[in-house]
Amino acid sequence: EQLADIFMFCTGYQLFFPYLSQEVGLQVQESIVPPLYKHIVCANFPSLFFIGVCKKVCPFPHFHCQILFVLSILDGSYVLPSETEMNSTVEAAYKSFMSHGTSLRHFHTLGSLQWDYHDDLAHLGKFSPLPAFIQSIYCAVKESRAKDFASYKNDNYRVISDGEWLLDVKK
Repeated sequence: EQLADIFMFCTGYQLFFPYLSQEVGLQVQESIVPPLYKHIVCANFPSLFFIGVCKKVCPFPHFHCQILFVLSILDGSYVLPSETEMNSTVEAAYKSFMSHGTSLRHFHTLGSLQWDYHDDLAHLGKFSPLPAFIQSIYCAVKESRAKDFASYKNDNYRVISDGEWLLDVKK
């Protein structure tokens, strides 16, 4: 059991945190929330966590992995690096990201990178990775949406096992 002073739930697409103290050191620039270690932990204020900053992800499994990672920090299963190490890791991630020719403002946009990101969080936090069917169904839905935007929501996916599912199409 962990005691917390505040749990704050926020929604929205514009990253704006006017209610946070200047001492937190968070200055959103071009849709980037720096410095967030693993897109979650405020390196300058490591007891402050941001769940769901990343874009173009399968939302609920993504939130699940991020929350399990935070819980691993809180219960001591994962010990955060020092503030200096976290900032260095964030800077290295920025440089790696920009080396592919992508604007830094898309840093929190994961897309297909989300699966390795989730696996990394699971490895560090010592929790089970997402079942394989989640990525597989996510990709199938994405493909179906691209083919037929008007009716892809009528598709039903039935999970048979960790790596197997069936598509039931309703017309």
